[in-house]
Amino acid sequence: MRSKRIPAEEQYRLIMECRQSGLTDHQWCVEHDIKSGTFFSSIELQEYFATKEWYEPLYEAQYFDENLEQFCNNYEMKNGTFISEFEAKVGKYELDQAGYDIYAGDRQES
Repeated sequence: MRSKRIPAEEQYRLIMECRQSGLTDHQWCVEHDIKSGTFFSSIELQEYFATKEWYEPLYEAQYFDENLEQFCNNYEMKNGTFISEFEAKVGKYELDQAGYDIYAGDRQES
């Protein structure tokens, strides 16, 4: 059974508390009885996915990154390599830029 979704504002408050605690995300989550994997390392991604009913956090960001081959199939790994090579040529998108509208892609043009 899925747990009740925490509103985005509350998630942001919890993330800021976690980041300022000096603990790892995992340690802080254990101490506060919060499921590990709830937080992204990027506030931009956290805010975006907090609004998605379909998103169910399963893994901590660092664990996912360190074990990518376990989670991605060959096609996804090749796609990731392609994106990395493309970013090396044209520049990498930087997360958490001031003023970035994370919801711009969700709005339809009228």
